[in-house]
Formats: sequence, structure tokens, C-alpha cells
Amino acid sequence: MKIIILLILSFFVSGCSVDYHLTIDENSRFFEDVLIKSETKEESDLLQKNNWPLKVYYTDPDLGDNPEKIEGVSYYADTTFLEGNYYQRRMTFEYPKSKFSIANLIRSCYDKFYVMEDDNEKSITLSTSSQFVCMEEYDRLDQVHIFAEVKNPVISHNATSVNGNVYEWVIDRDHYDNSGIILTYSSKPIKKIEKEDIGEKVWLAIVLLGGFLIFIIGVIIFNVKKQNS
Repeated sequence: MKIIILLILSFFVSGCSVDYHLTIDENSRFFEDVLIKSETKEESDLLQKNNWPLKVYYTDPDLGDNPEKIEGVSYYADTTFLEGNYYQRRMTFEYPKSKFSIANLIRSCYDKFYVMEDDNEKSITLSTSSQFVCMEEYDRLDQVHIFAEVKNPVISHNATSVNGNVYEWVIDRDHYDNSGIILTYSSKPIKKIEKEDIGEKVWLAIVLLGGFLIFIIGVIIFNVKKQNS
């Protein structure tokens, strides 16, 4: 199955491009969206022919020489489609938090991958081993881009660049042996205040302020009458 992984990565150095996007929602569900885009007829034909099912979990059995799916094994939702004159391929899957540490695409290129939750700090950390082994096994691979969109606040990271809540890692041949990923984010989302809640709080503040002013005025009037009597 690693041959298929390397085939996907090889498009980075041919006429194709690969967008690897990971979205982490407020409840720490993980959504992978991988899009391979061909730009020439040769690569379009290659993409169309090499569309064997790709397993989701690293620990599941491989297909071997048989392209038929194995019962009980999870595979990516996989579509190959024409865009313009060339074929594209999109693979998507939603992971539960408990199983993302065995995500096939990540574990095929890193020897170790962890998803660690800290209940005291109310945080979750994604971390990999240092070396991006796919770069070592495929000498034509020059560069890989990984994007992670995080809905909750990020506490710390070692991303190459950040654009809003999207964190990007660029892995190149000169530094692939020191290309570990570390991302720590809050496991608790920022509480959203609805417009209705804001309105209720404003009215409550007005009522409390009005009551306080009436009390102050009443105390003043009482003191004035007491002094005049």
C-alpha cells in the first residue's frame, strides 16, 4: 500500500499537485481532504489508471495485488472526475479522535504519530517523529505541503507559516530528516454568544441599573425629608 502513498506524493514533482488538508472541528473530529490535480494528459491518464481504493487506517490489511476492497476495512470516499480536460482525484474521510493516530497517510510517512489529550490543561497535541520517511524512500520527491485548519484556539505549533486559523508545514528535501509536526490546541471551543443572548444581557443590565438608580434616588429623598423634619 505504501506504493500507492508514494504514487500520490510523486505528483508533487510531476505535472500534478496535491492538496492535503486536515480540518479539526470544535469537538476534535478530524476531516481529511486530499485532492490530486493533474495538469497534463499523461498525468491525467496515470491518475485515471491508478485509482485503487486507499485504506484509511494504517493497521488494516493491504489490498495486495487485488484491487477489490476487503470486508471490514475502511477506505476513503474516493472520486475521480474530469475538471476541464484532465482528471482529478479527491479522497475524504472523517476520523473519530480515538483513531486518528493510526491515519494511514500520516503513519505511512512518519514512523510515529501521537494524538495526546491533557485533561488538566484541556488541550490536545498532535505530534510526529522527526523524519519524513517518504522523502527518504522516494528520491524524486522534493517538497510536500500539509495544511491544518483548527477551529479551536491553538496553544503552540511549529508550522512553517500561519494564515488565520490555517497552519501550513512545508517539508523539503534539505530538511526532511527534521520535519516533525507539533500542534497543540485547546480541547474547549470559544463560547459563542448569540445575538439573542447579547440582547437579553443588555436588557438585564438596563433593569439592574434602573433599579440601582431608583434606590439611590429613594435614599437621597429620604435623607432630605429627614433633615427638613
